[in-house]
Amino acid sequence: MEIIKIPMREKGKPRVCAYARVSTKSEAQECSLAMQTRYWEDKFNGNNEVEYVGLFADDGISGKEMRNRKALNEVLLKVRNGEIDRVYTKSISRFARNYTEIIAVIREFKELGVPIIFEKEALNTLDPKCGLLLNIMASLAEEELKSMSKNQKWAARKRFAQGSIELTQIYGYRLVDGQLIVNQEEKELIKSIYSLYMQGNGIPKICRILTDRGYKTMHGGVWSKSTIRTILSNEKYVGDCLLQKCYYDLNVKIPNKGELPQYYIENSHEAIIDKETFEAVQQRLSERAKKYLPSGSNNTGGPLAGKIKCGKCGARFKRKTCAKGKSYETYKWTCRTKDQMSKAVCGNSDIKEDVIITLLIDAFNESLDKRQEILDIAEEERQLHALLNTEKEIQALHIKGYISKETFLKEKDEILNKIRAKEQAILNLKNSIDIQGYEKSAEFTKDMADFLIEATIDDWIVTFKFANGYETQRKYTNGRAGNVNGKLCRH
Repeated sequence: MEIIKIPMREKGKPRVCAYARVSTKSEAQECSLAMQTRYWEDKFNGNNEVEYVGLFADDGISGKEMRNRKALNEVLLKVRNGEIDRVYTKSISRFARNYTEIIAVIREFKELGVPIIFEKEALNTLDPKCGLLLNIMASLAEEELKSMSKNQKWAARKRFAQGSIELTQIYGYRLVDGQLIVNQEEKELIKSIYSLYMQGNGIPKICRILTDRGYKTMHGGVWSKSTIRTILSNEKYVGDCLLQKCYYDLNVKIPNKGELPQYYIENSHEAIIDKETFEAVQQRLSERAKKYLPSGSNNTGGPLAGKIKCGKCGARFKRKTCAKGKSYETYKWTCRTKDQMSKAVCGNSDIKEDVIITLLIDAFNESLDKRQEILDIAEEERQLHALLNTEKEIQALHIKGYISKETFLKEKDEILNKIRAKEQAILNLKNSIDIQGYEKSAEFTKDMADFLIEATIDDWIVTFKFANGYETQRKYTNGRAGNVNGKLCRH
């Protein structure tokens, strides 16, 4: 048996770093950051018992989400690479205010043997006694963040009620010193968009006209239907301002449909479109919406919504009504990018709903016939557990200096690849067991849609991927125009 010799690393001083954060750029908070910086430098620069790696500081960053905090993520990376042995911070609230993320980071650091020292609370995360107290304090930090958010929302709503306007820059205007100032060049294009619509041009056609004429959006992008629709329905173009159209629930932006009061401010800035034209456009938009998306219509996509993907641009397909009101009215699915921006941006083929349902029934029944044999998952899970233990052992060896960083990274990558492969194998086996509750059917059922992971459309070929890992392809055509099924064939 070959014995691999691992060179011993000289035991050196523990490598420590400090982390600091302030959430705003205000003068008082800036002073706080300067004070934190000076404190940590005084604490460690003259300390011969530790090797001070340095201070990592996020300046003017909220503690709500770690993904936005470059300095903290740099600390995490160095800890994972075995470059830091101990992390100091002023308090739990300075470290983060998201309870879930705090606990996740602490658990990962504990597995690597790296403590986080919270000085204000006198907590060391490797001390088993601090677990419950840390949970409580982290939860309180998150609740404080929610309370601050509620206070900010309350203050904003009070300003709205008093007529205070908080504007953002939009096409046709520039935001100067808190005021919307008309951009003369873009003003003429806004007028042209309204004029084209009132002349009977639909929104998709207006997109094509602007693109053909070489016009770009405010950010230099391609004109889309949603952009044109927003311009045609935005009251700011008549010089007015509707406040609180949306509201936030933590990170989620939600359209305000009566849950909160709205405030309408007239003549808040210079108008581009006269009110008669604007009202006429709103009337036409409403009429067209009733014609093509009548109340109660089943145009949401139903069980297949979100399941059909474009193989060219990666967007999801949407369901559309063809020949509305005609005897040959039917439904089809089309790429959202193509629908919003034009065929020039994404030229993928559409698929009739009858066609994809027929194909799905056949592919679903086939997937049940060709499911994998149910194997002994316990053995696979035992092997996965062994791989996870091996990964921890390698990390421990690196942290203690028994193996070099290069060897550690190489071994870690190999082990992680094996772990991912084993996890996928176990998932496939479990899925093959889960399908026992499904039965073949000649009719389309919700079970088929639930069992379908994804249907990818790419140039007249649809690839079905099912929950048991089975994949299959089908070719298709949509046939003649009108309500005529396309031709279907295996591939």
